Amino acid sequence: NGLGGAPAFGGAPSFGGSPSVGGSGSGGFNATGGNGGGSAGGTSANGGNGGGSFLDASADASRTPGPCGEGSYAGTLDGPYTTGNSTSEFVARVAFTITATGAISGTLTGTSNPTGHATLSGKMNCSTNEASIAIMNGKYTAGMGATFTYTGTMSGVYVPETASFPGGTWTITEPDSSSGGRGSWSAQFQ
Repeated sequence: NGLGGAPAFGGAPSFGGSPSVGGSGSGGFNATGGNGGGSAGGTSANGGNGGGSFLDASADASRTPGPCGEGSYAGTLDGPYTTGNSTSEFVARVAFTITATGAISGTLTGTSNPTGHATLSGKMNCSTNEASIAIMNGKYTAGMGATFTYTGTMSGVYVPETASFPGGTWTITEPDSSSGGRGSWSAQFQ
């Protein structure tokens, strides 16, 4: 039961203690899925409707980011997540948009447990290309229907030459708990 891999998001609650992120199970947030597959130039990340790879910025060479990286981005977030005495891999899909003034809004979505989700909200400094994003209203249901909440942050630097965020970092914590994790994320212009 938790956000992690094996132990998994969506596994059974831990017995003999409080339910927690990480318990037993398989999988974890999974960054693949969607309907279809197919050639580059699809409309969503990693095999989503229409197909295509979210890492293929050349799919439509006429599309380029606007001022301050303006446009839509998709990618993945992963890293170790600790709950109690157990650590597992946490993986999720991130999708967000950046406005011409640098405002960022989007979502974080787990795919191995469709109840896992959070809102992304932040700002990119258009002079330095540094992004600071809050992970807000995070929630998932695990085990026997127990709901867990989380918040966190993501930071990264936009690289205009590749229209991407290649090496960002994230941190997530659960309120009133020592559960949480940190790791890396990346996203590519769509």
